[in-house]
Amino acid sequence: MTKINHKVIDALEKFDSVYIIASIDGVGQHNNYLRHGSDWPVVEDNFKIFQSMPNVRLDIGYILQHSSVYTLQNVVEFANTNNIRIWMGEVYDDSGYLGINSVLTDDVERAKRHLDCCNHEQRKTVQCWLDSHHFDAKLHKKYKEYVKTLDSIRGTDFVKTFNPSWA
Repeated sequence: MTKINHKVIDALEKFDSVYIIASIDGVGQHNNYLRHGSDWPVVEDNFKIFQSMPNVRLDIGYILQHSSVYTLQNVVEFANTNNIRIWMGEVYDDSGYLGINSVLTDDVERAKRHLDCCNHEQRKTVQCWLDSHHFDAKLHKKYKEYVKTLDSIRGTDFVKTFNPSWA
């Protein structure tokens, strides 16, 4: 959703039917942090372009991961407002620190309070994921080190962007 141009649009118009699942991790500043280098207004405009094309079906692929406890509500609200279906799945992370168990319990509980934004199918998926939470302090420490490294390279600020309870 970041690199759409007229050549892409012209090519897609030649097909009878196109199905796109756009990988979205956050909305606004959350998107810009998680998909460093992308610009949310451009992404949002590209959604509008594809939605205006009668031969395009557009869904969102949303991966449940550590940052999802901060981004879920806005992603679901964006999808619902724009009548876009969300396909959810859990992150596959051998190291473990990108998953739910690196999240502090307070942040998991805060995310649970926002489940009312989800439809029935989404709520079941997210509730199951949140209920699988077993906090692991070592994984949490690794996650904090990970975002600190990203911030030092990118000149970003995870804490300012996401407001985690550990700040």
